[in-house]
Amino acid sequence: MEQLIHGEQTAALAQMVRYCLEKQLFPRYSVTEIVRLLTSEINRGGLPAISDSSYAAMGLCMPREQEIFACLNRYRG
Repeated sequence: MEQLIHGEQTAALAQMVRYCLEKQLFPRYSVTEIVRLLTSEINRGGLPAISDSSYAAMGLCMPREQEIFACLNRYRG
């Protein structure tokens, strides 16, 4: 996680965790499956796909896949 370059990447990770909580993904899927699901959603609809509005996606920057893994793996809910 120390390799995050922009604060916007941290904000995007926070949006991803929020999305996972709202969709109740943590109890149903493994971290690997969740990362695949998130990246698929983002590839399809961009970062607004994980935000509660397109406005919320402004100021977000896509983190690398390994940073998404690290963030979700450390999340303790």
